Amino acid sequence: MAHKICQFCRSTVPVEATVCRFCQREIDTPESAAAAVRRHDKRLFIGVAVVIIGGGLIFGSANRTTTVTTKPNDAQSSASATVVDIATLSINSAHAFCAGMKTTGLLTDECKVSVWNRSVDVTLDLTSTMASIFCTKSVEQLRGTRLKFEPGWTLRIYSPYSGDRTVAFCDIRT
Repeated sequence: MAHKICQFCRSTVPVEATVCRFCQREIDTPESAAAAVRRHDKRLFIGVAVVIIGGGLIFGSANRTTTVTTKPNDAQSSASATVVDIATLSINSAHAFCAGMKTTGLLTDECKVSVWNRSVDVTLDLTSTMASIFCTKSVEQLRGTRLKFEPGWTLRIYSPYSGDRTVAFCDIRT
């Protein structure tokens, strides 16, 4: 017996079926075909957005190099100067990341850097599932750039409809 894939729940159903036995939706109707195209468009949208962000970060960070010169007096001041440099580099990287996000045109609100919370906060019109994928892919793209973050920095994604609650968040470890 031949089978096909339901466009909605991705389960296997017989070829002659007109309704999916798992999700109870009609299969092979113009509406189901349109839904499959919309789902494909969302995946393509996220893929393109991640590539654009990655490109913006690579080219944006290439023009911004952070050079910090210190003249330590002893070993203790040298160690504290290094910590300050990493913190400064993280803040500069967070602002560069925001600049890359702004170039995509995907933001529905201003990108914010919170030094207190060690976070980059963005608002995107995505579901929580799509936001999680976007979050993961964005951090993967960051690994190939010159942007560096100290441990504890997070990317927090909000939806215009989520109020003060995040729909996704992930650690930014580069």
